[in-house]
Amino acid sequence: MRLYIDLSPLDLGLKRIGIAARARMPAELEAATTEGALLVQGELMQSLPKGAGGVGGGAGLAGSVHFQVQRSATGAIASIGTPLDYAEHVEYGTRPHRPPVRPIQDWVEIKLGLSGRAAVSAAHAIAVNIGKRGTKAQPVWEPTFTRTQPALKAKVNAAVQRALGALQ
Repeated sequence: MRLYIDLSPLDLGLKRIGIAARARMPAELEAATTEGALLVQGELMQSLPKGAGGVGGGAGLAGSVHFQVQRSATGAIASIGTPLDYAEHVEYGTRPHRPPVRPIQDWVEIKLGLSGRAAVSAAHAIAVNIGKRGTKAQPVWEPTFTRTQPALKAKVNAAVQRALGALQ
C-alpha cells in the first residue's frame, strides 16, 4: 500500500517565474516533500496497528512504514508505503475467508497473554470468526493523507517562498 505526494511548481501556477527561481525550485520542493513525507509517515506510524511481536519480533504495520523521495525536473515525488501485503486488508477490510492460524496465535500470545492450548484454541476461534464475518475496515492511510493536506500545502508554500526569497 502506498501514498504518493507530488509537489511540482507547474501545479502551483508558477510558469511565469524567472529562470533562477525555477532552477532553485526543485531543491526547495524536494526538501518540502521530505518534510511532508516524514510528517505523513509519523502520522501513519501513530495510527496503524502496532506489531504483536511474535515470531521474529515484528513491528506490525506501524513499524513497516517507510518513504522515499525522488527529485524530478520540476519538483519532487514522495512514495510512502509498506511492503506488507495485509495493509490493504486492514485498510479496506476483508470478505469472509479462512486466514492462517499461526500469525493469529502469535498475536493471541502477545496481546492476550495466552499460551499453550488456550492460545491455539483462541486463535482457531478467531480464524473461524473471520471465516464467517470477514474483517472490518480500519481506514488509516486515506484519512491520514486527508488530515495532513493543510500541513503539506503549507510546506509547499514555504518552499516556494524560500526559492523566491533567496533570489531577492
